[in-house]
Amino acid sequence: MKPLLTADRMQAAANVWIVAIAATIPLLFWFHPELQVGRDFAVLWTAGRMALEGHAGDVYGDLVPTRVIAMIGPATAARFNYPPVALLLYVPFALLPFGAAKAAWVGATATAFAVAIRGIAGRNAVLAALACPATLVCALYVQNGMLLAALLGAAAVLLDRAPILAGIAIGCLIYKPHVAVLAPVLLALTGKWRAFAAAGVAAAILLAISVLVFGTACWAAFAAGLPAAQALYADGIAGFDRFVSPYMGLRLLGATARSAWIGQALGAVAALGFLIWAARKTPDGKAAIAAMVVATGFCVPFLGEYDLPILIVPAAWLIADAGRNGWLPFERAALLLLYLSPMIVKLAAGHGIPFGPPAMALLLLSVARRLRRSYDPSDKHEELPCPARCTATGSST
Repeated sequence: MKPLLTADRMQAAANVWIVAIAATIPLLFWFHPELQVGRDFAVLWTAGRMALEGHAGDVYGDLVPTRVIAMIGPATAARFNYPPVALLLYVPFALLPFGAAKAAWVGATATAFAVAIRGIAGRNAVLAALACPATLVCALYVQNGMLLAALLGAAAVLLDRAPILAGIAIGCLIYKPHVAVLAPVLLALTGKWRAFAAAGVAAAILLAISVLVFGTACWAAFAAGLPAAQALYADGIAGFDRFVSPYMGLRLLGATARSAWIGQALGAVAALGFLIWAARKTPDGKAAIAAMVVATGFCVPFLGEYDLPILIVPAAWLIADAGRNGWLPFERAALLLLYLSPMIVKLAAGHGIPFGPPAMALLLLSVARRLRRSYDPSDKHEELPCPARCTATGSST
């Protein structure tokens, strides 16, 4: 019996979805004129502009949100909480007017993201990835998710063929270091020592440049502001519904901070155990990075909904591997649910239901299943007649 979710049908559905998104976005602004696209980026752009003006040490205070509110009107503006090395990234965009900077940021990060996904799953996966709700949420926030995914995707593509370049891509994640918290563990477990060293050197160089350009006072101000930054998220000031981690999910359900931290710790331990198992299971760099990324989702307590594009990296690997080795039972349905999950996460969170952790658990289970079936010689996978055409997006490399 022919599967309901065939490659051709899913490709057609992806094309219809892309057209529907293009038609819906203008309606979104028509019915919600108060929607502020790029409010988060306003904080990043303002910090970059202040650094250009020679006031990098003042970005870790109330001046940034004050200037943001003065620029975009009444709003709730967060402080700038990134390490000073991130200013190296935002200063070039601060040379542009705010509107042009938003467009340039989305265009540049989306292009890098598309290149990375193409390298993992082929050119036919790119449009579906760009139209994914996770990507669109990131674009509306004008946030970092696509850049994070691009760096992780680059590491996946390059880890086996050019480990030093892969390590540099990982080292660049120092601007948002919690996303790379498991990278040293993975590289050590898999014996990728050249990538390990390159990541450390790249991170150290970026740190040194940030000290030379912005001074030690900027780093001191960042360190002094860390407790307030943690309270912003841990105490729900920024809203528990904007995050998808176990900690935030438990807080959304009404758990105390202590109970939520215990739940987060248990999730992190389980994810670390999964990563150790996965690193021993697979010799393939793309599969290893896919496992690391999905495990990271359980280890980062403040993983925002705008960071979800990073989870497209393991999903893209799943699709590419299915194209080579055949689909597993119910795998297409799981990926379809995961594709739509950012919308479900948002809707469910509005009703106090944390759907983010279950969705990440489904992705982790899907990755584990595929690792077991693709890299265990004693196990047999489902054979399909045309494996080269059996990806959800018609992958070709």
